[in-house]
Amino acid sequence: MANSGYSTALTLGPIRTLSSLWAGGKPIRNNSNIFHATYYRPNLFEREFKQKMAVTVHDFIPEKLGWNGLRNPHIGKAKLIKKADLIVCVSQATANDLMQNFGISDERVAVVHHGVESDGALNAKDLDVSNHAARILYVGHRAGYKNFSVLLESFKILRKISQFQLVLAGPRLTQNEIQDLNLNVGGENWLFIESPTDTELKKLYREAAVHCVTSKMEGFGMTILESMAQGTPVIVSSIDVFREICGDAGVYFEPDSPEDLAEKIQALVFASNYKNLSSIVINQALKFTWKSSATKLADSYSRIIH
Repeated sequence: MANSGYSTALTLGPIRTLSSLWAGGKPIRNNSNIFHATYYRPNLFEREFKQKMAVTVHDFIPEKLGWNGLRNPHIGKAKLIKKADLIVCVSQATANDLMQNFGISDERVAVVHHGVESDGALNAKDLDVSNHAARILYVGHRAGYKNFSVLLESFKILRKISQFQLVLAGPRLTQNEIQDLNLNVGGENWLFIESPTDTELKKLYREAAVHCVTSKMEGFGMTILESMAQGTPVIVSSIDVFREICGDAGVYFEPDSPEDLAEKIQALVFASNYKNLSSIVINQALKFTWKSSATKLADSYSRIIH
């Protein structure tokens, strides 16, 4: 989500340098082969002792939304990208955005996906909703491009069909959000868990019938991988980066159509081959491991060390 202009300013220029010194003390003169910049803000001392510089680009959401100046939490991205010896993109979709925004698609660019740790031989899930409401899980922020409102609208339709429960995990709800949930979902049909731990979140994934991700734009989609690794099928917006992550294992809906989303949720929850679908998403998640990510990143580093 966007930072305020004030909070963005605190990570720039001399303020950033002074805060880095206060937090970390005197800089160590470590002549490393590569300095990998953190969130587009290397300070003076970090730049001084590097031989090669890498930067990870997570997304171009601020640019797509027209956030300029201090409104843009990615101030410094353009300057750093132009100087970098290695530009790591977290998805091919982000690499495509890099080309579109900066015209860069050369040998400096490497696509290194995020990964997930599986639980080993995790069994696919059966689903029995004959005696309880099917749990539909939503994780993360809800405002703006996250497009959460389409899921609320879909529940107006789902409530007329069968029992469904909406489970939310993420930052604290506002009073307006609570009112919208009561109106669209029904006060007895939703559950909220504020900022769950990793263990709690894994349990939420495992217990859900479906995990919905409604965003209209993203650089990646970590919750999608985490959910699939627990054997929970996903219904996601039909955008390029989600197709890159889910492949044929995902169920896609048109992001402006609550009718389409409601139809996809209903079909997936009551699918006769649900256990097979659960197995399919586990196998898809196994294509994205942290070991694979580390190997790709190491190979990318080796390309710029002479």
